[in-house]
Amino acid sequence: MSDTTKPPATAQEKDLMTEASIKVGKAIARTTVKAETSTRKVKKMAEDLIESVSTKATRKKEAPAPPAQATSRKGVNPLSPAPGLSVEGHLGFLAGDIYQHLEAEGQTPVSRLLASLMKRQHSEAMVYAAIGWLAREGRVTFTPDGKDLMLR
Repeated sequence: MSDTTKPPATAQEKDLMTEASIKVGKAIARTTVKAETSTRKVKKMAEDLIESVSTKATRKKEAPAPPAQATSRKGVNPLSPAPGLSVEGHLGFLAGDIYQHLEAEGQTPVSRLLASLMKRQHSEAMVYAAIGWLAREGRVTFTPDGKDLMLR
């Protein structure tokens, strides 16, 4: 009978196997981290989607809310958007409301415009930000005294 046992590995072979093992271990670790990150992202997207769908379904079942009254937004971030909108989206809609108001009414005092929009649950900061948005786009101007706003 022949002896089929391998001779013990040399020091150089042991070093190469150790180096290869380390590289394989690092590759597996990187792959695992990437997979866990991807899994967390997919899980978060699924949770957001489920929440969005269930919120819409709940809103349909609820009775319509009474007309909004001007209220204080103490404790709320003054630049917080309307539910379901980004800040930019909220500002865009608000800027559109301001533009339509000025188109229909003409030159309007900023104080009257602000009071009108505050009745619809907009914060003062958001109204001024939307006016700034329109001014930056070159769509509105102020009277020399700065009290009235008008379309360009």
